[in-house]
This record gives sequence, C-alpha cells and structure tokens, in this order.
Amino acid sequence: MKPRYLPALLLAALTLPLGTHAQTRTPAKSAAKPSAKATATAAAAAAVTALAEADPEQLLAASMVLLGRLDCEFDQKMVISRTPGADGYVDVEILRRKATFKPVRSATGALRLEQVNAGDLLLVQIPTKTIVMDTKAGKRLVDGCQQDEQKHEAALAAAGDSNRLGINAPGQMQITGTPASKH
Repeated sequence: MKPRYLPALLLAALTLPLGTHAQTRTPAKSAAKPSAKATATAAAAAAVTALAEADPEQLLAASMVLLGRLDCEFDQKMVISRTPGADGYVDVEILRRKATFKPVRSATGALRLEQVNAGDLLLVQIPTKTIVMDTKAGKRLVDGCQQDEQKHEAALAAAGDSNRLGINAPGQMQITGTPASKH
C-alpha cells in the first residue's frame, strides 16, 4: 500500500530549495545596486559634511555674493545659490556642472568664488559682470555673465558714471586721487 501523501511530499521537497534560493537572491540583487537618486543624495550629504565651518570673514564674503540666474555670453546660463546646510558657501551651476564654492573677498573689491574639493573652476564677481576661469588651463571659460544688479551697474558705467569700479565693502582697498591723464 502506497501512502497517499507521498507524491505531494516529493513535490514539496523538490520545490523547497528552489523557493528558498529565489528568496535569498532577490534581496541581494536589489541591495547590490542603489538607485542613482539615492547615490546622488548621499554624495551631496557627504560633500556638505566635508566643508569646513565658515569663519566670520567668509560669512561676510558670502553675504556679498550676487545670487540668482546670470545670463552669459554665447547664450550660456549660470545659477548661483546658497549651499543648503552649509553657511558661507554657494553652489554654482554652469557648463553642465554643479559645484560648491567658497567666497573670498579681495583687497580690490572683487569677490572670488573658489571651488572647494580641489576643483579647477574660479569665479570672479565684480559689479558689472562675473567671469568663470579654468585655473588648471589658465584661461577664461565664460565671460560677461550678468545678474540683474550687474546689468544695472554696467548700464550706469556705460552712461559715464565713473564711480562704479568697486564693491565698496569693509576692508576694500581705497584708491584716492584722480586718474592720470592720457597722453
């Protein structure tokens, strides 16, 4: 006499290892490759935590940065915004790149935005325009970028207002006297 449950037990015994194997493979596969969005979020969080705390001089420089969308030569665009979670730093999007920059005041009134984490970009903001430099190649990448305030300053300078040369911030080098005449 054959037991009635023997075929069902054999079938269950044969399928049990396959079911267990499939269950162990599925989580391993999804854990092996995180989504691109999760990777980008983790990288951005790591970058913010890696930034040094800004000192008062850097915070002052950051308060002077002209933020927003800038129109550049050759129909290029740039966006400058505060770095979320990192006071004293700004994020810049240009040339299909986004990077974090540290603002630094200069004695002449120009504002330098130095790319952090060994980047090769340098931005220089003056009242009438922003310039993007490649420090490794030693050349300008983009020139003539202007935010609304810079467009206004450029118009005033073009109209003959000669007092539009500096940012006029504390600590800026003061130039006195009259310009030398041209011979």
